Amino acid sequence: MPTIWITVTSPAVPLQKDEQLIMVTDSYLNKEAFLRVSELADRDPTIAALFDELMTIIDISRVTRAEFELAQV
Repeated sequence: MPTIWITVTSPAVPLQKDEQLIMVTDSYLNKEAFLRVSELADRDPTIAALFDELMTIIDISRVTRAEFELAQV
C-alpha cells in the first residue's frame, strides 16, 4: 500500500509559527514485509544521505514516531 502524507491542523499539538504538523501512515502486508523493507532502507546510502540532509533542516527533538500492530483475533 502507498505511504499517505497528511498535513494536519490541531490545537492539541502546539506548533511554532514556521512549523507544519504532518502525519505519515505506512501499511505493510505483514511484519515480514515491514522488516524486509526496513532492512533495505536502512542499508540504502541514498536514504542515509537524505536523512542527513533532513537533520540539517528540522529539529529532530520535535519529531514523534510510533509503530503499531493489529492484534491477532
